[in-house]
Formats: sequence, C-alpha cells, structure tokens
Amino acid sequence: MKQDVKRIATNKVFLAGLAALLLYALAGFFLAPYLLERYVPRYAQEQLGSQATVGDVRINPFLLRLEAKDVRFEHPPGQPIVAFGRLLVDFQLSSLFRRAWTFADVQIDGLDLYVEVRRDGSLNLAAFMDRLAKRYADVSSGDQPPRRWLLQHAALREGKLTFSDLSDPTPASTTFAPINLEVLDLTTLPDRHGRYAITAAVPDGGSIAWRGDVSVLPIASAGELEVKGLKLATAWAFMRDELHLSRPKGTLDLAARYHFAYGDGKAALGLESIRARVSALALSNSGGGEPILALDTIAASEGRFDLAKRELVVPELELRNGRVAAAVEAGGIVDWAKLLAPMQPSSPARAAGSTDSETRPWKYTIQTIRVESVNLALVDRGYEQPIAYGIDIVSATLRSIANHGESPMRFEAALAIAQGGTIKGNGTIAQDLKSVDAQVEATGVPLTPLQPLIAHYAALDLKSGHASASARVNYQSGGKGPSLSATGTMSMGDVLVNETETGDRFLSWKTLSADEVAFTLAPNRLAIKEIRVLEPGAKVEISKNREVNLAQVLRPGAGRANPAPATSRRAPEKSAGDAFAANISRIRVRNGTVDFADFSLALPFSARVRRFNGAAVGISTDRASRAELKFDGRIEGSGSAKVEGGLNAFDPKAFTDIRVEFDNVEMPPLSPYAATFAGRKIASGRLWLDLRYKIVKNELAGENKIVMQDFTLGERVEASNALDLPLDLAVALLTDSQGRINVTVPVTGNIDHPQFSYGHLIREALASLIVRIVSAPFRALASLLDSGSEALGSINFEPGRARLLPAEQEKLDKIVQVLKEKPQVKLVVHGAFDPQLDGEALRDRQVRREVAQALGVKLEGREDPGPIAYSDAATQRALEGLLAARAGPKAVEELERDFKKNAGRDHQRVSWVMALFGKASPDREFYQVMFQRLVKLYPLPETEPQRLAARRAETIVEYLVQSAGVDPSRVESGETRTVSSSSDEAVAAELSLGLVKGAS
Repeated sequence: MKQDVKRIATNKVFLAGLAALLLYALAGFFLAPYLLERYVPRYAQEQLGSQATVGDVRINPFLLRLEAKDVRFEHPPGQPIVAFGRLLVDFQLSSLFRRAWTFADVQIDGLDLYVEVRRDGSLNLAAFMDRLAKRYADVSSGDQPPRRWLLQHAALREGKLTFSDLSDPTPASTTFAPINLEVLDLTTLPDRHGRYAITAAVPDGGSIAWRGDVSVLPIASAGELEVKGLKLATAWAFMRDELHLSRPKGTLDLAARYHFAYGDGKAALGLESIRARVSALALSNSGGGEPILALDTIAASEGRFDLAKRELVVPELELRNGRVAAAVEAGGIVDWAKLLAPMQPSSPARAAGSTDSETRPWKYTIQTIRVESVNLALVDRGYEQPIAYGIDIVSATLRSIANHGESPMRFEAALAIAQGGTIKGNGTIAQDLKSVDAQVEATGVPLTPLQPLIAHYAALDLKSGHASASARVNYQSGGKGPSLSATGTMSMGDVLVNETETGDRFLSWKTLSADEVAFTLAPNRLAIKEIRVLEPGAKVEISKNREVNLAQVLRPGAGRANPAPATSRRAPEKSAGDAFAANISRIRVRNGTVDFADFSLALPFSARVRRFNGAAVGISTDRASRAELKFDGRIEGSGSAKVEGGLNAFDPKAFTDIRVEFDNVEMPPLSPYAATFAGRKIASGRLWLDLRYKIVKNELAGENKIVMQDFTLGERVEASNALDLPLDLAVALLTDSQGRINVTVPVTGNIDHPQFSYGHLIREALASLIVRIVSAPFRALASLLDSGSEALGSINFEPGRARLLPAEQEKLDKIVQVLKEKPQVKLVVHGAFDPQLDGEALRDRQVRREVAQALGVKLEGREDPGPIAYSDAATQRALEGLLAARAGPKAVEELERDFKKNAGRDHQRVSWVMALFGKASPDREFYQVMFQRLVKLYPLPETEPQRLAARRAETIVEYLVQSAGVDPSRVESGETRTVSSSSDEAVAAELSLGLVKGAS
C-alpha cells in the first residue's frame, strides 16, 4: 500500500497534476480575487467612465463560487448609481454538458439602486447604460445567436431603490425598501420558461408583489401584479409643482394579470382583470383648508389594457361616499382650473422624433360609471357673501363612454339639494361633448342660497322661495356655433323678498308657474304659453325725495366683484339677428295685493289694493304686436279699480292705449294728495276716475274724467307747493244739486321731452280748470244751462233807470235754476252806474220833469214826464224861461250866438204875443239845442248815481226773492260799482258768486 502511494506520489503525471491543481487553487483563491479587486475599478473607469470600488472578493475555484462584498459604482464619480453589500454567484460544471452557462444560484444582498432625474431632465443611469450597451455591442456579433445560459435560482434580498427628481423647483425623493426578488429557471434556451417573484415595500407602509413566468427566448412574460396600500402622497411629492395641491391623503390598491412579449422590434403588453381601488382620498388646495375632493372609494374592476392596440377598457368605475367642492373665485375663475400649473410647450426635437405609432390615438371605453352618496359643495365667491349650494348625488350613472364610435353616452342622475329639493335627469351626451339631449326634473329647489346675488344688486333680503321645473334640454355645437334649446314647464313658489333696511315685504307670491316654455339660443327666442301668478304681493313706495322704492333698493353700478380682466380683443358687434325675441301668450294674476305709500306729500299717504286679478295677452318683443290687458282689484273700503287696454309691451312709447277706472273710492284717505296740491285735507267724499291714456309715437293724448260725490274740503295744511286758489268756491260751483262733481281734464304732451312729467301735467290741468271756473264762474254755469254765453254774469238796465227789463228777467230765471243746482252757492248783486250814461239820463229826466211842471203837468212819484214837444209854443216859452232862470237873463242871447255860429244861420224865436194865441216858432232845432243846454247845466246831486246803483241791486234782489222764491240767505247786495259801458243803450249791474255761510 505504501509502495503504491509512493509510486503515485513520485509519478510525474501525478506530480504535474498536483502542481497544476495547486496552481489552480492558488490562482483561484488568491490571484483571481486580487485581479478582480484591482482591474474592475480600472475597467469601469476606462470602459464605462465610472468609478467602481470592490471590497472583499472570495472565489472558490473548486465549487466555482464567487462572492464579492461592498461593491459600489459611481457615475460620474462622486454620484452613486448602484451598490450592494454581497454578491454570490454559484456556477455549475454541468454547463459543459448542457452546452449552456448554468448558474445554480445568484444572490444579491443589500442592493442599493440610485435612480435620479437631474435638473436638466436627464436620467443618471442613461449615460452609464449607454456606455455599457455600446461596450456590449463591440464585443458581440450581431449575426451570432445569443449565448446559452441557465439561471436555476436567483435572489435579491433586502434591496433598496432610491428615486429622486431634481428637475422640478421642489426636489423630491423616495425609497422603496425592502425589495426582494426570486427567480427560478431563467434561461435563454428556446421555449423554456422561468418563474419569478418580486416583493417590495412602498414608503409609508404599502407593498408591491409581482410574480409570474418569464422567458428570454423569446422575450416574454406573464403573471400577476399587485399593489397594496400605495400612498398617493408618494407620487404627489414628484408632481407637487405641477399640481397646486397640499399633501394628499389616500391609498391605491391595484391588481392585474399581465402578459408581455417582445419580438421584431415591437413590444406587446396586455393587462387583464385590472382591479383598482383608491381609498380614503382627500385632495386640498395648496393653501390647505377643507378638501376639495374627498372620496371613500374609487373602484374599477375587470379592466383591460392592450398596448399594441392602444386600448383601455373599464367595464365599471364606481365613486362612492365623498364630497367634491368647487368654487368660483372673485375674479370669475373656477378654483379647479388653478390646480394644474401651465404646461411647458414640447420641444421641436421631441415633436419631430415622435413616430406614427405614438401619434396613433388611444381608444378608451368605460362601460359604466356609477356615483353614489357624493356631496357637491358649489360656491360662488364673486359677491360680498358667497352663494353656496350643497348637492347630494344620491345616485348617478354614465354609460358607454368611449372616444370612438358614434353611440352617445347615456346618463341617469338623482340629486338631493342639501337645503331641500331634488333634481332628476336622464339623457344622452355625444362622445365629443358637442351635443346633449336630456330630460331634467327639478322639484322644490330652494332659492334662498341666491340671497348674496340679490343683495349685490339690490338692498333686498330673499327670505323664502323654491323653484321647480320639468324641461327637455338640447345642446348642439356645430359649425355655426353652439345652440341651446329647452322646452317644458317651470314654477316658483312661496317667494318672499323683504327690504333689507325696513324688513317690509317688497315682493312676494304664493306660486308663479309657466306652461309650455320654449327657450332657444341661436336663434335667440323665448316663448311661453301662459304664466300664472297666484297671490302676488308688492310694495310700491315713494320717498320724501320722490324716489320710488324700486330705484332706492337698486345698487347703482353693481357688478361682479373683481371681475376677470378684460382682453384687448374687441367684442363682436351684435347684429339684428342677435336680438332676443320673446313671446308670452298670456299672463294671469289671481288675488294679488299691492301696498302703496307716498311720503313725498304734505301728509303721508298709504293704501292697499286687494284681490287684484286679471290677465295680459299677446306680450311680444315684436314692435308690430300689441299686448292686451285687463285687470281689476279692490281698494281699501268699498272702492275698486280696473285697468284695460293695449300697448306695445317692450316699446310703450310707440303705442299705448290704456283705460284705468277707479270706482267708489273713499276720498278722506286721499287727503295727503289734496294737502300737497291745494293745502287742504278732504273731509268727506267718494271718487270715480276714468283715466284714458293714449300714446302714439311718443305723443300723449289723455283724458281724465273725474266724478266726486259729497265732496267737502277739510282743514288747511301747510304745504310749500300748494296752489293758492279759491277751492271752496270752485267746489261749490262744480257740485250739482245731487252733491256730485263731474269734470273732464284733458292732458297732452310729448313724453320724450326732457321736462315731461305726467304728474306735472295733471297738476297744471287741474289748476287751469279751477282758475277758469273761479275766474269766469258764469261761463261754467252757462255751459251747464246750455245758454252758450257768459251774459248771465250781468243784468242790463236802461241808462238812468232801475227798471228790470223782460230779457233780463229771463236771465235771472236761469240763475235761479243754477242756484237750485248749486245749493252751496249764493248770488251777490253789485249795483252799478255809468257816470256818463246814467248822469246824462238822470239830468235829461229831471229837465223834462221841470218842463212838465212849468207847463202845469202833475206827475206821480218817479213817473216819467214823457218827451218834449219842441213845436209847442208854450213848451218853447217854458224852455226859454228855464234857461234864463238857470243861467241868467242873457243866457238865451248867448245860446242864439252859439247856434248861429254852429248852425250857420239865424234862429227863429217864438213871439210871446203870438204864443198867447198858440203860435209857435217853426225852428224846432233851436229849441232842441236849448233843451240840451238845460240838461248840461242841470246840477245833479253827487249821491243820485249811487242811489240809482243801489235801486238797481234792490230791484234784482227783490225779483229773485219775491218773484222767483229764492232763499234770502242766498242773495245779497254787494258794493256798488262805477262802470263804463261800451254801449249807449244799457248799463250792466254785475253779479258774482259766493259761498253760503257754513259751506266749505
């Protein structure tokens, strides 16, 4: 045995083999590790442009096992890209028999992989991988088949991936650890499949699991991918500069089966049974605050993805239990529009490098989207107080969503308004969103959230109200621009709007409903068959400065707060076709109430119109059309009002023909108007008004018929602008025996005139009427008696006489009729005399009396002596005697000289001798002149004309009282007056009217 061993030990072959084995062992255990530690860094620097460090390297040449520790690569130097604590490679000698490199085991412990997007957007691994790929291409022949190798087992334990993005203004970094990988039977042998499993921990507690089969020849893989608990904040950190969001909450769970293949330069990737779920999602604006989006669940199931077909199919997507908040900011911008930072334009090089496959459009299909129990919080902050509506999506479904094909999307929705009310809808939406056809039902939607909008434009407070509607809505977006149409019904109920300052009701109604509403844009039209308003209420108030409350509550110049800045582009001018055409067939009002108050008067006035009913038909913007209206109502007490007529509703200046009637209205409440107009209250009376307004081409022609029953004026009131008129007399003159006043006041004017005021016209017309009546009362009385003249105001007398002529008695009889019709009026008689006519007549009569007395004629009282017999001798002698007695003995001689001078001839006097025998002078003219000389010389007493005027007044009063039976209290004599008559035949005694004592 010893010899055999010795022989073997001294055998040269054995010794040579032993030496070779020893050298192999030395080379394997010592030389190879040394060479690797020395040349790997050099190779990395020279060939890859990287810096490499290798720690402890151990090789077992007999087990064909390599173990390296603390391996680290940096590219460029100073920036690590990969490192691992331990690498173990177990090579099998069976490779010689299998004609394939066979690795029993490859293990990597403590892998650190650093992936970094640099500030310029490049990837830190890109240059390293390019150098490595180029080096591999240099040592490989493209015509040779790939090397045959078999990896029986490979494992990565406790690996770590650090990903950093420095390209954004806010750098971000995250680490995935631990990462574990296990691969079985991975090979380049044809049609051989290996198995793999990867697990990785995601920051903040998530995990990734990836397992399946893989083959290298051909390149293919299939398996399952599962992501659990991936925090959305992890991805947000790398998109925070693009998304203006605070750190989001929520996790992502994803599971799918996949298959991948690569061949002929094309990659094929498909995902099936995709199940994705986002849980507890919460997104907030970058400023923090309440989430703008919060959902308990977003889930998709059984989805499919095909990269080659560029197609994604999701059978069902669900959103449940959450809240979505959207707000319109003060500038009119929706806050969601600010979540995305402006996109940077693509570089020309990148655009040019795109391929046809990249530009081929993706196809997506979502068969059903379901939304349940999601609250929408909608806010408009463009006003002093925001407008806010809360909408609960009870359920909503959207089906057949796809970016290909022509079938429209179909939707159904049931919404509940948080403040009350519901909205339901269903219909279709075109895939390109260019058309919508929907049926919408809204019930009891509250209007009170719109209070900030009303408060912005008016000092009003919307206290209550709700709206309902049922409409078919259609939207089309075509080549000529978008068009919109809506047909259906709508109503608003229990609306109450109060004045903010006083809290008084401004406007209200129980229900307002519209039937067969048809609204369109392009063309712009609105047609409503009927609007019904039940129990409307309104307040109309005129302030002390004569402003209507509607003008007072409106806020001048109100607009949206901080509107978005206008662009320099000029808005297109509207054409005639853009005008909005509106037609309302009928408006009906039932049981309305109007509270009217006027504080601009000397005394405050208020009144209420109740049970206001009626209708208006044919309301249209067509200038050729005319609306007809008919309304009536009750005024406080037992009064009533009616309005009837027609007008051009949208251009009343072009045509208006309206009749307004007020019947049996109690007048004492109207005292404020009487006080302002005339400085007097109204003590009693009832009013009937018939007002007709007709406007044609801006010209007003109105007629106001006024009837007052038992009207009496009350106490005086201080009013600065009151008319100073004898109203008591005017009232008395206008009031008939039945206690009624009936007058007509016409009004005309151009309503476009800058100074036009209907109230001013009425005031002036009434004032003019009163002035005419009191200044010429008998003209008014003559019109009542159809006498056709103003002669009733005077009674004519013969000069020098107080006898009542028959014609004048007829006048007085008519005046008696007037006094019977006007019980509050009395007649005042003013005796008059004309110094010239009456003086001459009185002297004439006195001279004739003296002549009669000289002739021995006896007269009784005021008996008229009759005419002068100028051809009688005794009369001639009497005239001569009277002239001599009156003017002296030479008076006759002076008359003779004057006569000769004026007549141009000598006179012929009567002979006193011949006169004894009755022989008179034939010169009649001479004695006529003598008589005129006597009249002229007669000394009439100054009081005689006054007594004549008084006798004339007494004659009139005596006739009225004694002959006509007029109450003496209604006739009196006034002061006498001196007149100058225009006629030589009569002197007129003047009559005037006054009030019976105690009448107002």
